[in-house]
Amino acid sequence: MEERSSLNIPLQRQALHAWHTFWHSPISPIPLGLLRILLVGYLGTTLPHRFLVYHWSLEIPKAFYAPGMVLERFLWPFPLTEGSFLFFSALMHILVFMAGAGLFTRLSMTLFSVGYWYLAAIDSAWGWHDHGPSLVVQVLVVLSLSPGVNCLSLDQLLKHLRARSQSTRASLFQPVPRWGFQLILVLLSLFYFTSGFSKLRYGGLEWMNGKTLQFYLEGKSNSRHMQQYGSSPEVPEGEKWKDGFGLQYYIYGANPSPLAKRIAESPLACSMFAIGTIIFELGFIIVLFGGTLRPLLLFGGLVFHASVYFLMHISFMPWMVIEFSYLAWEFFRHFQDKPVTKPCL
Repeated sequence: MEERSSLNIPLQRQALHAWHTFWHSPISPIPLGLLRILLVGYLGTTLPHRFLVYHWSLEIPKAFYAPGMVLERFLWPFPLTEGSFLFFSALMHILVFMAGAGLFTRLSMTLFSVGYWYLAAIDSAWGWHDHGPSLVVQVLVVLSLSPGVNCLSLDQLLKHLRARSQSTRASLFQPVPRWGFQLILVLLSLFYFTSGFSKLRYGGLEWMNGKTLQFYLEGKSNSRHMQQYGSSPEVPEGEKWKDGFGLQYYIYGANPSPLAKRIAESPLACSMFAIGTIIFELGFIIVLFGGTLRPLLLFGGLVFHASVYFLMHISFMPWMVIEFSYLAWEFFRHFQDKPVTKPCL
């Protein structure tokens, strides 16, 4: 028994070392700074649509209003008074500039994250399930807290100009603990994995026969509504226990291209695409282990979402921004003169 315990000690040390290395080993702050600039910049272009959705929400009967934890538990007001909304709208546009450019970086990022979270929460308070903004909100929160978020910022530039010594200037790009970088990858991996797992959980292996994908590619879900719910008129009363209607499914309002409709004519092609989707989503978690597969999977994510957009006009642009930022860093770091080796405590 004592011999077995002594053997477990090295294993425990190795596990603790691997855990510490995964979360706390040093990394350049550049990828987080790049992600901040690109993600906040893109989200700034979507604010007009977010505010439009806010105004649409005002027209929905309050009987359908089902706020999530953010709106309900934290007592955030909805709707805002007209004056409050104008102030909030102006503040969000100012925060886009401040957070993207890096002026009072951590504070502006935190406030922008909270404001964008509020807009996304309103969008999700009417039975709307959009996992795109869900990932983005969580990434914004992680970025706000991460070491290195102020890299490539006006704050950093001003600090550089005020620096009186070369050592102070050199410290601006010192490595930081990688937990923020890694946590964003973990979130991205979990969103992919749960998406693939959900397909198999609710659709079973039959999901890979391609009929679901064929339904979208044929344009049968085409509608002015981004999301639609359905229920059979003959649904048994026992199945109405949850919502009173017996809702059985929901579909996205895809708008397929002519190429998509050509692909839909081939059941084999649809099945192959469906199988590839499951393999990619479940296997994306390998990105956490780094190595050669990481840039390949990140590039695969870009191709995957670009294909979804060009075939069905369903956009996952924020996800692509995250993947592009990480892929650009993977490409850049291979051309660095020296790898980061300085320990970071």
